[in-house]
Amino acid sequence: MIEFFVIAIFALVLLSTKSFDLTAVVLSAIYGIAIWRLRGFEWILVLFVFLVTSLYATYCGRGKDGKKHEHRGADNVLSNGVVPFMSAVFGLPYFYLGSISAALADTLASEIGKMSKEAPVLITNPHKKVEPGLNGGVSKIGTLASIGGSVIIALLSLVFYNSFVSSPVSLHVLFFAVAAGGVFGSAIDSVLGLLFENRGLMTNGSVNFVATLSGGIIAMVIVTFL
Repeated sequence: MIEFFVIAIFALVLLSTKSFDLTAVVLSAIYGIAIWRLRGFEWILVLFVFLVTSLYATYCGRGKDGKKHEHRGADNVLSNGVVPFMSAVFGLPYFYLGSISAALADTLASEIGKMSKEAPVLITNPHKKVEPGLNGGVSKIGTLASIGGSVIIALLSLVFYNSFVSSPVSLHVLFFAVAAGGVFGSAIDSVLGLLFENRGLMTNGSVNFVATLSGGIIAMVIVTFL
C-alpha cells in the first residue's frame, strides 16, 4: 500500500505547484500506481526522475522570460506517458527506457533551449536561423540538454540493471541503446514538428507520441541486434 501513499503525496505536490491540472494529476497517479505494482519501485523511480527533471527544466526555461508555464493537461500526460505505460504493462523494459529517454531529451531540448542566447537553426538546415519557439528549430544548448537527458535515463538503466534486464545484455550496449533512443527520439520530434505540426497536419500530442514510440523502438532494436 506504500505506493498509494507515496504517489498521493506527489500528486498533492503537483497540484499545489500548479504544474498539472487535476485531470492530468489523476491520470499520472493511475499510471504511477499501475507501473509500481506491476514492475516495482525501480521502474517508477525512472519515471519519477523524468518528471522532476522535466518540471525543473520547464521552470528554468520559462523563468528566463518571466512567463508562467500553463498547466500540463491530460493530453500531455497521454502523449508522453502512454508508450511507457503500455511498455510496463507488457513487460518491455528497453521500450520503456527508450521512450522515457526520448520524452526527457525532447523536454530538455525545448525548455533549456529557450535559454540560448543564439538564434536556433532548422534541424534540416543548420545554416538557416529561425525564430525561437518554432517547431523544428534547434540550438546548441538545447542539443546538449537533449543529450544530457538521454544520458540521465541511460545511467539509471545501468544503476537498476537487474530490474530491467532479464537476459544477458552488456552494460555499454544498454547504455548506448537507451541514450540513442533519447537523442534520436528527440530529433524525430523536431523533424515531425517542422514538417507536419507547423502545417497543422499533426498536433503537439501526436508528435510527442511518435517521438516516444520511436525512442522505444530504437532502444529495443539496438539491444536486440547488437
